[in-house]
Amino acid sequence: MRNVFHVVTNRLTDNWDVKEGKSGVILASYNLKTEAINRAVSLAKSSQLGQVKIHGLDGKIQNEWTYGKDPKRYIS
Repeated sequence: MRNVFHVVTNRLTDNWDVKEGKSGVILASYNLKTEAINRAVSLAKSSQLGQVKIHGLDGKIQNEWTYGKDPKRYIS
């Protein structure tokens, strides 16, 4: 299982939040999107298996990165 971190806009505060994927808990909040991305990448890299999903103002995923080993793919 990958630890997924989302970078999303917070319309109430006009900040960019880093949220933990499963719980949706806000782990950090920043004025600049780049700061939020840097924090999310740091968290993902410190996980054995991590993933970052960057969302735009419209909520759609703009980019995503994975860190750690990819699961083996089996050919049938």
